[in-house]
Amino acid sequence: MLFIALLLPLLQGPFEVQEDHVTVSQGRTYGGVILLQDHDTVVLSQGSKAKVFKRDKIRATTGPRVDYGAYISKLEWAYAPNSSAKDCVALAEWCTKHRITRDVDMHYWQALVKDPENAVARKMLGHRLKGDEWQAPTDKGGWLALEDLNAWHLEQGQPWLFYTAHFEVRANAELANALRAAAHVELLYARFFDQLQNMAGFYELRTPIHVRIYANREEGYPEVGPGTFGYFDQQSQIVNTWFEEGRATNLIRITCHALQFRAVTERTRAQPSDYPGWLNEGIATHFESSFTENDGLSDFYFGRKNLDWFRVHYQAKPPLEIDEVLNLPSTGFQNTKKASLGHAQAYSLLYFLLQNEDTALMTGFKAYLHQVYEGKGGSSAFKKSFHKKAYKSLEEKWTDFVEKAVLRDQK
Repeated sequence: MLFIALLLPLLQGPFEVQEDHVTVSQGRTYGGVILLQDHDTVVLSQGSKAKVFKRDKIRATTGPRVDYGAYISKLEWAYAPNSSAKDCVALAEWCTKHRITRDVDMHYWQALVKDPENAVARKMLGHRLKGDEWQAPTDKGGWLALEDLNAWHLEQGQPWLFYTAHFEVRANAELANALRAAAHVELLYARFFDQLQNMAGFYELRTPIHVRIYANREEGYPEVGPGTFGYFDQQSQIVNTWFEEGRATNLIRITCHALQFRAVTERTRAQPSDYPGWLNEGIATHFESSFTENDGLSDFYFGRKNLDWFRVHYQAKPPLEIDEVLNLPSTGFQNTKKASLGHAQAYSLLYFLLQNEDTALMTGFKAYLHQVYEGKGGSSAFKKSFHKKAYKSLEEKWTDFVEKAVLRDQK
């Protein structure tokens, strides 16, 4: 699951991630971008075409996307409170060896968060030692000590720029906070695809998502309304938010919006005309609710329910009917009179469908998700994905699931 810009010659940035290889039983090796890996198949992109391989016909798969899971585990440790500069340098070197090249510089910078005097990181980033002081180059031709560089990057027109496997992050912040935000969105990408790729048929994203995080809401942030706390702009395709007490506001929720949008547009090569609003907000709320902040690189706990949203659904008199939820608009339903209830039921429906163990419901939901990410996400597609008997019982089972969760919490 790594970005490669085979078709983006105008993209400026670091060395791009190299291609993967699939070797079949007969011995022939194919190169390209692994778009999807599941229990049965591997989908390999070769330019504008995708080749599907059956698992039992594959001898080996190699490449940066094959190593991505191991990378994420190492990423978590490098950003843990007890890790060292040496650990971060080791991760940068590991990324170089395994051809995950976009992320290398970021880890050398993280080494400097741990130890500003780390000579290996300094040299690899092109810094110079002037007397007893290390200095870093600016893109304006100057040289600054790390403390002064931090202050310089707090200015609106001079954000830090960090590349990760799937993101390009510009942030006005202290170095540690900017790096932590960049690492968090990459971790989110990994968890997003771990949770949903096999179920929904997501393809690996091949172009980076741009993230812009301002120093605060008052300086430069492109305001769209007092009730909107960060947003993904579909026209510019940029995630916009700001830092508050060192944390990027609503970063997880709005990046989930970006991931869903891009998953459809890259797969279908067109903007989705009927992307379901309930799914857009349901997935975003699910990941936001599962996210747990801590002093290191926070992670996601997907088994945990957000009972506040469940209670909003349970206490509604009356709640929205399932047809109303399925037809919530793809953008802007947060501004309707039933905004809170819409969010609550979008989330509870998504959580119920992910967690329930009814085979017929799970089969239907998987079929629906595959249609969504092929550009067919309307309410009629949802209904047609389920057998009539399963769909008829869905609303009752969903309501019962929510009621039991709330009442169990009151005991």
